[in-house]
Amino acid sequence: MGMKRKASKLDAHGARLEEWFLGGKTLAEAQALLKAEGCAVSLSRLSDWWQARQNMRQEEVLLGQIASGARQCRDVEAAFGKDPAPELETIIKLQRVLIMRLSVSAHADPELLDLVARLTKPAMEWAKLSEKRAERELAEQKYRDVVSERKRALEAEVGKARAGGGLTEETLQKIEAELRLL
Repeated sequence: MGMKRKASKLDAHGARLEEWFLGGKTLAEAQALLKAEGCAVSLSRLSDWWQARQNMRQEEVLLGQIASGARQCRDVEAAFGKDPAPELETIIKLQRVLIMRLSVSAHADPELLDLVARLTKPAMEWAKLSEKRAERELAEQKYRDVVSERKRALEAEVGKARAGGGLTEETLQKIEAELRLL
């Protein structure tokens, strides 16, 4: 991720410098303390060293998070190997519970309101998709019912025609062909 940096005389003082900077000391204060210990360094060099050290720490944190995420993914995949993953509908229900909990907590922490708003959007999209799916399933069922009723009516008509001899053979063949299409 980052390039190897050249060793610095400040590295020997790294633990104390981190303690000082994290404790709120300024660059000038740290420079003075280093000078008292026999390590003379310019403010710009000290600033560059501290920036590089912070970048290195951020890289280490990021790499740790990536490694942790990879372990969590392996654990989840192993768990899914034993038990199936939850259905999307279950995940949405859990998200709704999370949204409600965050909404209650948002009174104490107003920044959570933005998170609640962002989490609500996918839940609302899921609800719209569910409604569209239900409408489509209803339309498909109505179509199947109409086709079934038409087929039943045609079969009844063919049955009457055969029994009564009221249809020609050609008409019967056309009706039977239409029934096969249904």
